[in-house]
Amino acid sequence: MPRPPHPAALAACALALAAALAHAQHTQRPQRGDDPRVDPDTGRHQAHWTHSPQVDFRHMRLELDLSDMDSQALRAVQTLTVVGLAMPREALTLDARGLHIDRVEVDAQTADFAADDRVLTIRFPDAPIQPGQQRTVRIEYHAEYPEADGLGLNWSLGEPGGRSRTDRFAQIHSQGQSENNARWFPCHDAPNDRLSTELIVRAPEPYVVISNGRLVSTKPVAAGADAPDTPIVEWHYLQERPHPTYLVSLVVGVFDHVRLTGPGVPDAPTDIPMSAYGPVGSTDTLREVFSETPAMLAFFERWLDEPYPWDRYDQVCVREFHSGGMENTAATTLYE
Repeated sequence: MPRPPHPAALAACALALAAALAHAQHTQRPQRGDDPRVDPDTGRHQAHWTHSPQVDFRHMRLELDLSDMDSQALRAVQTLTVVGLAMPREALTLDARGLHIDRVEVDAQTADFAADDRVLTIRFPDAPIQPGQQRTVRIEYHAEYPEADGLGLNWSLGEPGGRSRTDRFAQIHSQGQSENNARWFPCHDAPNDRLSTELIVRAPEPYVVISNGRLVSTKPVAAGADAPDTPIVEWHYLQERPHPTYLVSLVVGVFDHVRLTGPGVPDAPTDIPMSAYGPVGSTDTLREVFSETPAMLAFFERWLDEPYPWDRYDQVCVREFHSGGMENTAATTLYE
């Protein structure tokens, strides 16, 4: 029969275990101070958590000028509505990757800013933003997209000898998951915050613009000085229900499309507006592939006992899409 361990040995083991646990807690839970692993404002361990939003982002209005679709460049004006959180802040830092910042205003006052290739830091003029205080931040910027790497905004030029009319025109699509939309607009580029969004996009005919939310309007606008004879259309989308920034979507191209619900579609099992977009000449294929989508949505509404929450559901097939499919709010992007 084995002898029980000596009490002194048990005590020694217990002391060794306690010392090891204390050391582990000390090394795994660094305190505020000079430790670079700890956010000095919040005490959070930065190795384990995405960065926290410094303010409550309420709404983004993004105006994009894509009048020259062959330039692989855009000009933009972004207006952010933000509300202070927890503590006064003298500055706001946004993710902004590869964007050229031209001017910043806060509440119509010129604001000092600093920008590099990854972040934009804006100083609040006159006084820090206070908890519960609403401020309006306006950012003018421009950006170029000579290469499509599958991240952020992807801009491909048309091919004169392309197999379809779609291929002969330039095309744009975004891919934000999960921290890549800062490549085309400044934002808190993490999925731990939500805001309503609004896109106003100018593009030449015959391009179609697709984004999140409901299509508020399309209207002709004055052409630019570089191409005064080119008809330009302004597309206005509004996503009223808040969503994460990585799900903000933009697709611009020349497409055919079919309606899956609504006028001309008898006995549709749902009244949620649905369409499918693809290359010119693909309407029969689009109808064959996507025609059961309304029935699928209606089934999941019944099965989950939860109504579909968004204004519409579109599916858009684009070229050179690296991710196969992306579940952007109300407008899924798919590889054609």
